[in-house]
Amino acid sequence: MNPHVYIWIHGAFMIGILIILLIFADREFSPGRDFAEFRDQIGVVSSSMQFSKTEKGAYVSVVGLLTNRSQFEWKEVQLEARYYDKDGKLIDTGIERNYEAVMLPNSEAAFRIRTVADKPETAYANHKVFVRTAKDARRIF
Repeated sequence: MNPHVYIWIHGAFMIGILIILLIFADREFSPGRDFAEFRDQIGVVSSSMQFSKTEKGAYVSVVGLLTNRSQFEWKEVQLEARYYDKDGKLIDTGIERNYEAVMLPNSEAAFRIRTVADKPETAYANHKVFVRTAKDARRIF
């Protein structure tokens, strides 16, 4: 084979590998889709509050369902539970980030937020749950 042809083939091969590596790096290390643009498409469908006591202390928990009405997968969804007394005053809060679950497009997912209770059970009258953040599920990091 002509040495010039070999050099051209080798050069084209190296450029191809470089392009593939750049595409991979861009996909894996870029922050992905901005969740803020899709915040209104992920919401709490239903939730209920429970109070429990163990030998380690008292806990207030919220269990419920989330819905993802977007066409994208999300991971590391961070939820915030706010707990209110009978007068509507904020008395406690809890945050949960589920690192394991992925919210599939147009689907529902269950959640639980368990918080060490700061007040007695009788103080907890109501709650609200908010979706705070999430990451594009296509990203490794």
